[in-house]
Parts: sequence; C-alpha cells; structure tokens
Amino acid sequence: MYKTTHPILMDGSEYRLVVTNRETGVTATSTTKILKDLTVTSPSPLLNDTVDWATAPDNPYFVNYTPSNPATSVFLHDMIIRLHYREIDPSGVSNDNSFDWHFNAQSPGTNPIKFRLYKNDFFKACGDNIPVRPGYTIRLDTLENGRFPIEIICIEAPEDLVTYYQLQNSQPGIVLDKPNFSTVENGLGLFSNRLMHSEFLFPDQETQAAFDTSIYTRDLNFEF
Repeated sequence: MYKTTHPILMDGSEYRLVVTNRETGVTATSTTKILKDLTVTSPSPLLNDTVDWATAPDNPYFVNYTPSNPATSVFLHDMIIRLHYREIDPSGVSNDNSFDWHFNAQSPGTNPIKFRLYKNDFFKACGDNIPVRPGYTIRLDTLENGRFPIEIICIEAPEDLVTYYQLQNSQPGIVLDKPNFSTVENGLGLFSNRLMHSEFLFPDQETQAAFDTSIYTRDLNFEF
C-alpha cells in the first residue's frame, strides 16, 4: 500500500496512477474518479450540535444525507457510529478509547440516504463494547482538542471497491480459488477510493443522565 501526504480533492477529480518497474521497464497504470463529499441533512451538521438519545428511547432516530455523486457511481452506502471516550483508572491514569457501532450496508436507490437506529440500542452498544471495571470512571467531556465524543461516519464506495470486497469475502464453495479482480492495466491490483464523512455530536443533558439509569451503562460509571 502507498500513501500520499497531499490532500485529496473531493470534487470528482480523476486520479491516475503510474508505476514503473525499474528492473523490467514495465509500466502499469490505473485511474479512479474520487467521490464527491456529501451533505448530512439530519441531524444538523453543525459542529456544536447535541444529540438527544434519552427522550422516548424506543423511538427511532434518523441519520439522513444527500449524496453529491451520481447514483450510477456509488454502489454502497454505509454508516458507523463511533464513540470516543476517556477511561480513568483508580490512580488517575487515563487512556482514550473508542468503539464502532456498525450498521448494515445500504444499497443506492433513495435520496436522501436514510439510516435508522433506535435510541435505546445506543446504550446497549455501549454496554456490549465497554467493559465494567470497578473503580474506573468514563468521561466524554475531556477528550483531546475538545472534540465531541459521538462521531457519525457516513461511507460511500464505488462499484470496483464493492466488487473487490465481495470477492474477498465470498464463500469458496466448489471453486476454491477466488477470481482475480484488478483495476490496473498491465498489472494486477486495486486502485480505487471511498468517501468517509464525519459529523461530531455531544450528548445533551438528558442523554448524559441516561448513562446512569440505563440497565446497559449504569455500572460503567460515566461522569460529566
């Protein structure tokens, strides 16, 4: 894998990769069209926004976004909610941790793209992923750089990347060898891209109080 330090233009630009083998002189090339950024319409994309996942906990909560890419160029929509938290041991030593709450991949076809979650399931995800440690406290309000703890990550991927992952994760069945899939001319490999757009939210006062009352999180010792 190779990495660039130059910012990637998220405006639909096309990037071309050229790789030359200095020993053989063979040159391989590939191109990929960068996906454009998207716009989150619900919840509000303001950085200082808060989220209420305590009121009517059995009701659904929606995350909607409007893609900037043509429907024909995106073959996967997905979402992750990542909770960043600081765990402090009895001696006062702290460590920053996080866990990802994954949602099922969504195929294109609707505009805006909609994801639905149930508020109470968020607290269950916390209980499933954060271990109970007697004497430890968990804080969401002392993260580095003042960042907010709830990160909503919207993901889009083009057809070639989706095809690659489908082939890699396919069951072998009768055919034991997985077919080669390449987007490289005069070579073998994958040159593609994906879009990951993040919005950061902070739990409102009702949600903060719910960490102490939910059966899933009341033993985790959240403090604010």
